[in-house]
Amino acid sequence: MIVVNRDREINTVAVTLRERQTEESDFFLFVFTNIFTGDEITVNLEDVSTAKQRSNIFCIPGNLFELTGGYIYRVYQNPTQQPTPSGLRLVECGQLKVIKDFVPTKAYPGEPQTRNVYDGYK
Repeated sequence: MIVVNRDREINTVAVTLRERQTEESDFFLFVFTNIFTGDEITVNLEDVSTAKQRSNIFCIPGNLFELTGGYIYRVYQNPTQQPTPSGLRLVECGQLKVIKDFVPTKAYPGEPQTRNVYDGYK
């Protein structure tokens, strides 16, 4: 699942569109469908990865999404940068979550702690 922060100007995400293959173009059409409203957002994004045979890196603007929540995403190979997916080859689909004001939580307390263990048996 991809997580995008709506309040961040640019969200850098990495996906594997075609493992061990290179695509014919660096441009892909992303179609994001809100799972509650069914509204679709389409955007052409360029793969900015330097190691395309391993992963594909995209910069998704946070202000692209008006609503937070769950989305289904579909990625199409788009050499001509057309605005609709008709006739394009689907290369990946998955889930995306749009959040607002993301604050990471710590899995540990910030201060080191000393614990005393006493043996009550004699």
